[in-house]
Amino acid sequence: MEEFAKPEDSSPGGQVIYVTHSPYLINRNAAHRIRVLDKGSHDEGTRVVTDASRNHYEPLRSSLGPFVAETAFIGGANLFVEGLADQVLLAGVSSHLRGCGEAPSQTLNLNEVTIVPAGSAGAIPYLVFLARGRDEIKPPCVVLLDSDKSGNDAASRLRKSPVGRRAFIDANFILSVGPWAKDVGLALEPSVVVEEPEDLIALAVAAAAARHYAEHVIGLECETTAKLTPGTIKTAMDEKPHVWDATVKAFSLFFPGEHIEKVGFAREVVSVLDATTTDDGDSVLVEAAEATRENFRQLLGHLADLLHDARTVEDDAQQRDRVTRLVRGFLRDHADGVIRDRARILFREIEKALEDTDEGDARRTRLADMRRRYDLGSEPLQPVPDYDKFKEELDALRYQERLAHQDRPQEPATPTELPATEPAMAASTPTTEPQSTSTDAPTTSSATNGSTAG
Repeated sequence: MEEFAKPEDSSPGGQVIYVTHSPYLINRNAAHRIRVLDKGSHDEGTRVVTDASRNHYEPLRSSLGPFVAETAFIGGANLFVEGLADQVLLAGVSSHLRGCGEAPSQTLNLNEVTIVPAGSAGAIPYLVFLARGRDEIKPPCVVLLDSDKSGNDAASRLRKSPVGRRAFIDANFILSVGPWAKDVGLALEPSVVVEEPEDLIALAVAAAAARHYAEHVIGLECETTAKLTPGTIKTAMDEKPHVWDATVKAFSLFFPGEHIEKVGFAREVVSVLDATTTDDGDSVLVEAAEATRENFRQLLGHLADLLHDARTVEDDAQQRDRVTRLVRGFLRDHADGVIRDRARILFREIEKALEDTDEGDARRTRLADMRRRYDLGSEPLQPVPDYDKFKEELDALRYQERLAHQDRPQEPATPTELPATEPAMAASTPTTEPQSTSTDAPTTSSATNGSTAG
C-alpha cells in the first residue's frame, strides 16, 4: 500500500483508504491520518474519532480490544527515555520530519521502534533489565538520558556489570544528551546549555508553544498570552540556562497561579512546527522552527543510527548464540555417545542457523570435514566413532568465528627503524586456547495517504 500511494520510481501515486481490525496495519508514523469509527450507545449513533493518537492511542485500544491492541505497542526495538514528555516530543517531531520529506533512515520508524517512557531516569536501568536481562533472546535497545545528576547516575548504573555477568546494554547504546550536543553543530542561543531534548527547541518556538498551551488548556485570551515572548524566556535563562526551566519561570511570571505541564508543552511544540511554514508572516518564528527541525534532525538521525547498529549487533549475537545453544544442548543430552543419524540432524540444524558470511563459511567447512571423517552419511543407526574426539571438535565450533578472524591476513605493519647499535629482537607471544564468551549486546511498515481503523 505504501508503494502504491508513494511509488519510489516517482510515478504518480494514489490515495489509499483501508478499514482494518488488525493492529499490525496501524501506521504510527502518520497518526494524524488514522480515523476510528466508534459506535455510540443507544441513540448516540456512530462518531468519528480524529485524534486517535491521544493518550497512548486510547481510542484505538478501545476500538481494537485491550488484548489485541497492546500487541501494536510492543516493539522489537526499544528506545528508553526518561519521561512521557520525551516520548511525545521525539515521536511527534519524528513524524513531523517524515511529513516534511526527511529520509526515513534519519527519523524514528514508529512502526518498528517503541519509545518507552520510564517515568524517571532512575527507573530506566530496571526496565532495561526487564527487556534484556532475563531471556536468551534480547531485543535491541537504546537509552536516551538527560545530562543532569539523575541521568548521569542512571548512565553509571547501566554501564556497571552485575556480578559474574555482562552489562545488560552495551555502553555504545547509552546516549547522554549533553555530551552528544558538544560534538555536533546545533542552532542554539548562546545562553542555552544542552542537558535534555527540550534544550534543542528554539526560544521562539518554545514561546509560541507556551502561549498555545495557555490559550488551549487554561483558556486565556490571546491578548493576555501575547506578553510571553522569546525575549522573556531568554531573560529567565539568566538563572536557569535550560529552555524548559526558563519557559516554566516565564510562564508563572506572566500568568500568576497557572502552571504549564511538560507533556502538554511537548505536544504544543509539535503543533507549532506543523503549523509554521515558509509562508508564515512571522519570519522570526519561521527561522526558529527551521532551527528546531535541524536540531532534532541530528538527534533523531543519531538515535536511528544507534538503533540500526543495536539491531545488527543483536542479529549477529542471536546467530552465534543459536549455534552455541544447539551444541550445548546436544552435548548435554548425549554425553556418552550418539547414533550417526542424530549427529547428522544436528549438523543440518547448525547449517540452517549459519549466515552467508566468512564466519559461516568457516563453520560449514568444518562441519563438512567432520561429516566426512566420522562417516555420518552411512549406517545411520551405528554410533559415532571416537566419540570423545567428536565432542571436542563439536565444542570447538563455538570458537570457529573467533578463529576465522584470527586466520584473516593482516595488513603488514610499517617497519620501525632500530638504531644500528641495537640488534632487533623478535619476541614471541605464547598462544592460549580461546575461552567461551557470551554476547549480551543488543524490526516494515506501510504508511499511506489515508488510513482508517474501525
